[in-house]
Amino acid sequence: MSTHSQYIKTKEVAEILKVTVATVYKYVKEKKLKPVYEDSWQIDETLLFRPEDVEQLKEELTKPGYTTGDVAKELGIHPTTVAIYIKKGILKAEKQKYQGRELYFISEVELKNFKDRTKKTRSDSKQFYTRDLTYFLFQSYHNDSTHDFGRIVEVNDNDCTLVTLTGKEIQLSQDSTHGFKSQYKLIDKPYNTKKGYVKFLFPKPLNISHAIYETIEQLLVAAGPQNCKLTQTEDSILFEIKPTFIEINDVDLFTRMSTILKHGVKEGEVFIRHDGIFLKGNLVPLTIHVPKNFKEQLKKNAHKADMTLEEYGYTLMKERLDIKSDE
Repeated sequence: MSTHSQYIKTKEVAEILKVTVATVYKYVKEKKLKPVYEDSWQIDETLLFRPEDVEQLKEELTKPGYTTGDVAKELGIHPTTVAIYIKKGILKAEKQKYQGRELYFISEVELKNFKDRTKKTRSDSKQFYTRDLTYFLFQSYHNDSTHDFGRIVEVNDNDCTLVTLTGKEIQLSQDSTHGFKSQYKLIDKPYNTKKGYVKFLFPKPLNISHAIYETIEQLLVAAGPQNCKLTQTEDSILFEIKPTFIEINDVDLFTRMSTILKHGVKEGEVFIRHDGIFLKGNLVPLTIHVPKNFKEQLKKNAHKADMTLEEYGYTLMKERLDIKSDE
């Protein structure tokens, strides 16, 4: 038979769980924690609990990792941005039940690896080409004298790093190209006002002559840098482009690009035509009316997340409804 001294009082439970007494009563009401006697407070002036029940609840309440909010604070970004990284597979997370809710959790190891990856390889939409449009990420180069082939793998303000097929790294600048010339140049084309982006997620090839790099190069040249976004990690490339039609005259190039784009599309649609490839967005109009102060707050949050108001609202609705982009 158990004795009174073997049980734990409400205040002691609160100290063990590192919560308030009121929260303990909340757990009892939610049936997360069952007292030994439902009416013990009338006799003992406190509820009594079995130690094993308290320990079990403590384990259930222990966070299995970092939440999206924790990661957002750690990285200095908005929680919505973290959620986008998870959806796109840039940040690995596992959905687990915590305090009665299904939440995404990121392990300490994954967060550290993510920080390391983004420090070394992340290239955002403002950094994948130079200001004068001379150089851009994955731009191909040839050396007529050595017959060597290379591709730009890193872009800074006015210079860049080129890697050849043999693995040699070369710094290119306006003053020194080391005999390398590029067939393709960027043109500052007008901004495409069509809504949304067609999004692609590619594995990052080790071979710089791979068709994935060739495809991204062709899309950047055809659409213009203002109409594209590019983010890369150590093992993946996220490429976003405004809905557009890409005219392709080379049959072999057309075949390679068609295959790459069909396999890599994550949001939007790819239509293969006889004269080129049509990239179509899948956004449709949705009109809602909200209070003015509500809209202003959304604008502020969108700005913090480095997103347009439409992108931010769309992301929030996807998260709330748990809808995948390709559904």
